[in-house]
Amino acid sequence: MDALHLPRLFETIIAHACQIVPELSHIDPTRIFVGVRKLAPRRLGQTVGLLHIKKRGLFCPAPKTIIVNEREIFYVVTLSARLVSHKHASVDALETVMHELWHIGPECDGKIRAARHGKKFNETVRTLCNTYLDRGGTRICSIDHNARVRIRHLRGHTLCERTTTLARLLPTIHTYTCPNGHLVTRPRRISRPSSCATCSKKFHPDFLLRPIV
Repeated sequence: MDALHLPRLFETIIAHACQIVPELSHIDPTRIFVGVRKLAPRRLGQTVGLLHIKKRGLFCPAPKTIIVNEREIFYVVTLSARLVSHKHASVDALETVMHELWHIGPECDGKIRAARHGKKFNETVRTLCNTYLDRGGTRICSIDHNARVRIRHLRGHTLCERTTTLARLLPTIHTYTCPNGHLVTRPRRISRPSSCATCSKKFHPDFLLRPIV
């Protein structure tokens, strides 16, 4: 069975979204390099504007340009491979894609949109998702973690691409529960007794966290 090319999967969705969602019509999908790789547990994606890199609060031209398929790339959107894993079904992959697209500047010229994360930003992202779905778009389906996938990313100005299994790209997440059933996730194992912060703001032995096997 051929490996699923994850970057192309997301490229198709991005191109479709830019075509049918009016708020994203300013984006030229051919100016975006889409990478998929293993990211840190708390990170689902990131968008970098290549032509204008922010340094000390000021935007300045990047020292080099990146050419892909004979077109200059203005943005690099990197997405976590866990977005398509059925093990992480609670993660809305479509919302993450819209989140990253909304970071692209209004002129699509390499600048990042001047909008901070927060309630208003999240509401805008949800609106983009709803518009996309109402106009015929579909949610991103999850796949088995044993499936073979093709991934790629940029290391500096070098394109790195390989085939692997999705399981190798998933971050290790340890899940714990308290006596009241609250779930807590950690990227690392808890090395000493810890209690549930929902049940008690301070450490309390009655609300010890226990690993879920």
